[in-house]
Amino acid sequence: MWKPDRHSKHPIYRQIVEYLERSIACGELPPGSLLPSERKMAEQLDVNRSNIVQAYEELRASGLLESA
Repeated sequence: MWKPDRHSKHPIYRQIVEYLERSIACGELPPGSLLPSERKMAEQLDVNRSNIVQAYEELRASGLLESA
């Protein structure tokens, strides 16, 4: 599974946004796909939950993610 690069000059939340944008663009996450909860995604990626919150918020603002 993909993991953010902790040594990158890009913030972790931004790396997560870019990863999810790529996954959506290439069809790995088709419309209607369910993403893990913020806590679960944070566990899977071994990051602080605040990074996931920020990434999900940015994706919602851009229209790529909807909340149920």
